Amino acid sequence: MLEVLKKSDLTDIVVVVTRYFGGILLGTGGLARAYSKGASLAIGESGVVEKVLGVPIRITIDYELLGKIQYVCSTNQWYIEETIYTDKVEILMYCESTRIKQISDTLTESTNGKLVISEGDEEYFFKQDNRLYVVN
Repeated sequence: MLEVLKKSDLTDIVVVVTRYFGGILLGTGGLARAYSKGASLAIGESGVVEKVLGVPIRITIDYELLGKIQYVCSTNQWYIEETIYTDKVEILMYCESTRIKQISDTLTESTNGKLVISEGDEEYFFKQDNRLYVVN
């Protein structure tokens, strides 16, 4: 099983393979292959996530700019995590620390500066398929 993890070039990982049959028919070599195959299948099915530094950003805009912001985010594959509707629209996004300036500049340009962007504290996020998720 350890060789499967080494070949996968993964870190910070735990793989548990449970054996339900208590017999010895496979022998030690067969058991090692069975456990390795189980680990390999588990890694393949679960997918790989990356741990990256990011920042939650809140974007405050007027209602008439919501469609434009949604369009820009969609075309750039930036994910809107939450939208709060009050007298203004508040959008929550999670951004990689290295991309904040690009995202901020693009959104500011697309709205002619008619938005307020506030950044939260830098923290770790899980990244999978170009999307960030909160690490709990």
